[in-house]
Amino acid sequence: MSQSSSIALNIRQNQETFTLEPIEDQTPLFRFKYLEKTLNPIKNNPEDINNYQTVTVKCLVKGCK
Repeated sequence: MSQSSSIALNIRQNQETFTLEPIEDQTPLFRFKYLEKTLNPIKNNPEDINNYQTVTVKCLVKGCK
């Protein structure tokens, strides 16, 4: 992936309107509920250079750490 397309993807993912893909379009690990994704809100601190949106991935398999 070129640097310009990577930057464009990063900008698109940090828009307020960005949503995760539907569960049907995710990989089997997420579709079959082995893992779960949660989209965290953007930190609205304009002075923070790390003002980006993050995704939390949680393992739902018993005994997974």
